[in-house]
Amino acid sequence: MKNLYIILTVFAFLSFCSCDDEIKEEKRGTTITSISPLEAKSGEEITITGTNFKNVNTNVVIFSGGIVAQVIEFSSNELIAIVPDSGVVSGPISVRVGVYEICESGQSFTIDKSEPIVRTTSPASGLHGVEVTIIGTNFAQSGNKVFFDNISAEVVKESEYRITVKVPEGLPTGKVNITVKSNNVTSNAISFDHGLVYSDTFNRTETDWGDKDAMPNPVGSPWTITKGKFRIQNQYLYTNNGGILYENSNALAKNDDGRSFKVAADFRIDVAAGTCWAGFILNAQNTDQFYLMRISGDSQVQLLRTSNGGAGWDAVIYNQVHNTIQGGDIFYHAEISSAAPGVFDIVISKQNGDILFNQTLSDPSPVYTGGYVGFMTEEEHSQFDNFEIAIK
Repeated sequence: MKNLYIILTVFAFLSFCSCDDEIKEEKRGTTITSISPLEAKSGEEITITGTNFKNVNTNVVIFSGGIVAQVIEFSSNELIAIVPDSGVVSGPISVRVGVYEICESGQSFTIDKSEPIVRTTSPASGLHGVEVTIIGTNFAQSGNKVFFDNISAEVVKESEYRITVKVPEGLPTGKVNITVKSNNVTSNAISFDHGLVYSDTFNRTETDWGDKDAMPNPVGSPWTITKGKFRIQNQYLYTNNGGILYENSNALAKNDDGRSFKVAADFRIDVAAGTCWAGFILNAQNTDQFYLMRISGDSQVQLLRTSNGGAGWDAVIYNQVHNTIQGGDIFYHAEISSAAPGVFDIVISKQNGDILFNQTLSDPSPVYTGGYVGFMTEEEHSQFDNFEIAIK
């Protein structure tokens, strides 16, 4: 037994040594022969040429200061890496190809920090007065200037990598460009959505007809059916004598105290008849109190104010025939903007952009502000598509 114990002990020792030797990867003799270019900005690509790199993506490229770079292409004799952000501006680059092997370049590489670089913002959209953090590199420690288009923003906090500002007033709704000026050098521009934009293209699974009691809601959240029936079909919202509201608490149609909104959508009225209507609900306080801009199949355009769900109108603000807008197979595009209670800028156009109706309509005794927007139809089926509401 004693001899057997000795034999087993020796065998275990030899096995351990053998495994340890297997763990140690044989050195490949990796070298770096050149770096091109020798100077680049953070985020740009550089090429590292050499010998005996790995043909799998396990090569580790290390810049001065110990900062690891992203390798995007690799072969046995060439690596392409993205220059990282690093506090160390110049120095050699190293490549690690295994646990026990690392090589260093004979050349020194320099990160060009002469220009500020903007990478992203958080959040990516917002209203004036909201704080936005601009994330990038090469910013000055202090004295940075930030512009939304050409309008200067108030800087709240700043460092080399982050600047927090307040969105300035006076911007148009939609996309604007943010730039940073540091040490009298202007950065690249990055897009920012001024205003809160919510949209629905209705590009989802088709549903059966459903009313306000249908479970689940055939249109989906945050839409709330108030009357009639709706369904999703052919990537459109179909309605049958229905009313529906976009009940997103972040998308209230505020048009007072310096706030404004714009609602837009494509629409089609199935039948060219005076009994068929497709309309836009505006400033809905509830299912009985709202403004309604609607168009009939026989070319009537109306702006109404109701307090009885459409059964009776408190005010007929506008009621005219416009023969260029008719029911049938044609889709139209409507945009309705409002920056004051009871005042609506209404534009109706063809899909090719030709404008058919462009007027500002006003309620002489404005009643409603805030509330939700939505759609309302009467009689035959109508369709809606590409809904969008922008809040400013």
